[in-house]
Amino acid sequence: MAEGTCTDHDELGHLTIGAIQALLALEIPAIAAVNGFAVGYAAGLVALCDVVVMGESAFLSDPHVHYGIAGGPVTHMMWPRLCSELKARDILMTGRKVMADEALRIGLCSAVCPDGEERATALELAERFTALPA
Repeated sequence: MAEGTCTDHDELGHLTIGAIQALLALEIPAIAAVNGFAVGYAAGLVALCDVVVMGESAFLSDPHVHYGIAGGPVTHMMWPRLCSELKARDILMTGRKVMADEALRIGLCSAVCPDGEERATALELAERFTALPA
């Protein structure tokens, strides 16, 4: 490969870092509405949000361990801060699914709503934020 050539892997890395930096740089609350599942990279993006709404049947997962590789850096960094260190280790070392009810109980999400109402619930929360002073 020619020197200075950007591979698809490199481009994906740049996009990933850019998305994470954009979320962290927001001056307004980031709200995630999870309908279905947030797995791997998506679970990391959810972990960076200030408020997380999940549908009743939604789940979070970082299954990297099933492929013999370490989990995503964001889930490794954020999940222990959001729930207990031991709980985060359990989830990351097993790659298991964290269903919405458990995510709420352990602190990986802010609210659980009926399936199909995730977006409306997130928008309702956003409206509450906009009603507050800047």
